[in-house]
Amino acid sequence: MIRRRRVERRSDGSPAARPETPAQSGVHPAEWSAEFVGTLAVLLVGLSAVCFDLGPASPLRGLPTSPRLLLTGLVFAATGSLFALTPPVAAAGRTSTPS
Repeated sequence: MIRRRRVERRSDGSPAARPETPAQSGVHPAEWSAEFVGTLAVLLVGLSAVCFDLGPASPLRGLPTSPRLLLTGLVFAATGSLFALTPPVAAAGRTSTPS
């Protein structure tokens, strides 16, 4: 049996906003490390894809520009998406936005 969560409603019938958790001050090494690793991964893989796809000695040089740009964009998107599913991002509370 599937249970549905009760959604609090305003007087006009629209869903009420959840209260936000206040920001905590201090040092957060786990969150910062996850952000650093995510940004590093996107830059490393993404810039490698740009060099491979668009460089002067690229094996894809014979293709038109549009498919090469599409491939580069897909690699960037896949890198960010895959990183969002990794355990370091869970440690950061899924706040990582590397792409």
